[in-house]
This record gives sequence, structure tokens and C-alpha cells, in this order.
Amino acid sequence: TEHLSVMTEGTAPQSICADDVPLIQADHISFSYQKDIPILHDLSFRIHRGEHTAIIGESGAGKTTLASLLLRLWEVDEGILRYCGNAHTAYSPTDTRALFGASLQGSYLFSASVRENFLRLHGVISEIEMWEALDTAQLADVIKALDEPLGTNASRLSGGQRSRLLTALALASCAPILLLDEPTAGLDAMRAARLIECILASLDAKGRTLIVITHDL
Repeated sequence: TEHLSVMTEGTAPQSICADDVPLIQADHISFSYQKDIPILHDLSFRIHRGEHTAIIGESGAGKTTLASLLLRLWEVDEGILRYCGNAHTAYSPTDTRALFGASLQGSYLFSASVRENFLRLHGVISEIEMWEALDTAQLADVIKALDEPLGTNASRLSGGQRSRLLTALALASCAPILLLDEPTAGLDAMRAARLIECILASLDAKGRTLIVITHDL
């Protein structure tokens, strides 16, 4: 964690937790994939509802590992993660993940269509909500029809377009936390700035919380 930073700004007045209770709190967490090779060591931070947080670090600093721990794809070796003030052990991993709309690098996309990807992930969702998410993700000008086939694992999309579709799918969630892994990958500076601007505006309007993983300060 020497090269990984957690930076937070802005707080909304309302919360799904009590006003003085963090949405997420890490207390001295540590984790390693192999014994004696620590990835994260004694890391602590707090995130309240409406705060937008960047997890910043070079490749290999532990950014995606931290995201996986927050989603409880892995469990911490030491320390405690708290959600709305309760220790992570009070929740099942499935219940914990319900707090998040997440887009992680390497996520699989279904080949049939954009519509299929939305419906498989969210079950009941209107076309208006699909287009709203695509528009916020700066992809509505690329996707001409929701039923266009995408190819195996969305192979017909470029890397940047694929990343933005994953962002749109996460945005369409009703979960209070949006967790995005390198959402601006493959984008030029102007489009990347516009993407983040639109995401923040969308989340602020709904009182949601952004956690973004990035190597770009």
C-alpha cells in the first residue's frame, strides 16, 4: 500500500446508514494471495454516502485487489470491513454485493445484444433506462440499436467501447455504490473527462456514491 492512495471528496447529507455512520469503513485490513507477500497491509479509510472516492496507484499496487475485497470476492486476512457500521461477517457475500453496481476489468459480456446484457444483469429494466445508462456512459452515439449482436464477449466493440458498456451496465443498477475499474481506459482525454463529468452528475442527482479505480491521477 505504499504506492496506493485512497482519495475522497464531497459528502451528501442523506444516507442509507445513520448520518454519522460510514457507508464503507476499512479498519486495518491486510491481504495477500501468497503467505509473506502482502498486497495490502494495515489499510484504513472511510467512505460516506455521496462521497466520490478514487483508488489511485500504479499497476500492481493492489487497486483491483481492494475492489475485490470490497465486493467480497476475496476475504480480508486481517482487520474488518464495515458496511453501514456492521462488520462484513454480519452479511453474506451476496448481500454485500447488492450494495454495489460494479464494473471490473475482465468482466464477461454476452454476445447476443446490448439488450441481453442489460436484461441478464438487471432482470426488469425499461428501454428508457437502458438508453439513459448508455447516454451517461457516452455510448449512445455508438450503439444504434439495442438488439445489434455484439459478437463473442462483445468482440465487435473496441476496448474503449467495451469498457463504456460495462460502465453503462453498472450505472443501470439501483445499488447505492458504483464501483468502476479504469472506466476511462482506451479514451482520449476529452472523452474521458466528459465521461467522468456525466457519471458524477448522474450519481449526485440520485445520492449515489462513486468508487473509481485508476492509475491516472
